Amino acid sequence: MTTTLSLHEAVDRLRRGEVVALPTETFYGLAVDPYNREALAKLSALKSRTVGKDYPLLVSSRQQLQELVFMEEALVQRLIDRFWPGPLTLVLPLRDRSLPFAATDGTVAVRISSHPLAQQFVQLVGRPITCTSANQSGNPPCQSAVEVRQVFAGSVYILDGGTTWGTEPSTVVRCANGLQILRQGAVSREQLERLC
Repeated sequence: MTTTLSLHEAVDRLRRGEVVALPTETFYGLAVDPYNREALAKLSALKSRTVGKDYPLLVSSRQQLQELVFMEEALVQRLIDRFWPGPLTLVLPLRDRSLPFAATDGTVAVRISSHPLAQQFVQLVGRPITCTSANQSGNPPCQSAVEVRQVFAGSVYILDGGTTWGTEPSTVVRCANGLQILRQGAVSREQLERLC
């Protein structure tokens, strides 16, 4: 089933509860509809992760973000203005903590990708999607559709965007009582601290 699809075919597969691998500005990510609990369980099985573990999301716009999370801190606005779209993931409090993708503390990790194919995909879906790295837990993420086929043979659909140009994952930060860097990645500590 590891089939390469057109953009519209990939959107259709995601809406049907399937897993779609797509390129981002860092690595390939695995996308499902995060509102679909069965799709989330399928994703967890693919990545050999515990069911119920939260996944980062991609959104298509600030408006979509504002409908999803609270973003009242001035630092959040500065980070978005400076680094989005791009490889910075923000952990923010959800407006609805009961959503199936909510972390146990009621937050979600979210970003807007700067990869044009990822942007188009999320826009066409019309709501947030998961975007966790395309790899088995503990292994390096895939940088090409060829690698995705090797790792997930027969298990995912692929939106082929060639080889991604990232060498590091997105940087993950939490903005609560200042800036907490949860994972260092493509955006450096120095870049972030200039905005604090």
